[in-house]
Amino acid sequence: MKILFLTPGRDVPSSRFRVEQYLPYLRKNGFSCCFSPAIPSYYSYLPLPFKGKSMILLPLKFPNRLYSILDRKSNIVFLQRDLLPEPTGILEKCIRYLSRGNSSIIFDFDDAIWLNYENKVRKIISISNVIIAGNNFLADYAKQYNRNVVTIPTSIDTSLYVPKAPKSSEKKIIIGWSGTASNLEYLKLIKNPLVTLSRKYDFTLKILTNKGAKNPLDIKDVNVEIRYWTRETELSELYTFDIGIMPLKSGVWENGKCGFKIILYLSLGIPSVASPTNVNCEIIKDGKNGFIASSEKDWVENLSKLIEDYNLRLSLGRTGRTLVEEKYSVKANLPLLIAALNHAYSNT
Repeated sequence: MKILFLTPGRDVPSSRFRVEQYLPYLRKNGFSCCFSPAIPSYYSYLPLPFKGKSMILLPLKFPNRLYSILDRKSNIVFLQRDLLPEPTGILEKCIRYLSRGNSSIIFDFDDAIWLNYENKVRKIISISNVIIAGNNFLADYAKQYNRNVVTIPTSIDTSLYVPKAPKSSEKKIIIGWSGTASNLEYLKLIKNPLVTLSRKYDFTLKILTNKGAKNPLDIKDVNVEIRYWTRETELSELYTFDIGIMPLKSGVWENGKCGFKIILYLSLGIPSVASPTNVNCEIIKDGKNGFIASSEKDWVENLSKLIEDYNLRLSLGRTGRTLVEEKYSVKANLPLLIAALNHAYSNT
């Protein structure tokens, strides 16, 4: 079985963790996989101001996408999110037309992307053979337009992401946040709790994000350290975290998120505090592998507990690691992905 994976980009989190990390395991199971990110290789040489500008990059992405579609014959075309940031879905329609029934389409999405281009997303869902949703909230939306929907959470390869060695309880506490620059604004939601905590505790807020991103917090009393993400240094930076955080607003877009920050933290044995979105409340068992914070008071109280209690951090971290292994690991979810691929292939 030949599968063409079309993803937003090589270093985009959804591409890495919903497609790329599965490829070695799929190949071991006899699948022929071609991985084709939207952004061409020369993207890395562009000046920083151009990166992340979807419409500016459209002229670069379009020919790259068109070549991928025309150049390869595949049994399955796996669309990880929409192909281009435009409202028509013209390339998705081209795939269906050019395949003439010889290729199945799998559409995988991990955000409420219909809020950007609803008619387009509905159409993609309706013409696809199988839909893979990152959580049940997204799956419920997709089921309105297609009955072949399976939920596969964004997962992590627990053979590569292993718990860090506990550091001394006397070391300075690091509260960590890891994510793309587009989500940095959420940190402003806990500005007041961080200021309150800084009056009692000596800690560093470490932000691991895209190169060139700026500190979103104007706080003189809190030590904020920004580190730029690379594949080579990701794990070593994450290992410095004592506590992971995921503040979010309440809204449709936020409920569509798959809680991957928490999954990433817990895979390394790092207890977390997060806002109460749908998926966050599924992942975090309050008081067992982390805490849910619904108010500024909750953020202060829960972070205080973790800052003060070294053994609590270790205990919650171990419980979180076990949860990831059982429900949010590649090992746990590879069978679901293989079943989705086989189902799509049988409907070619």
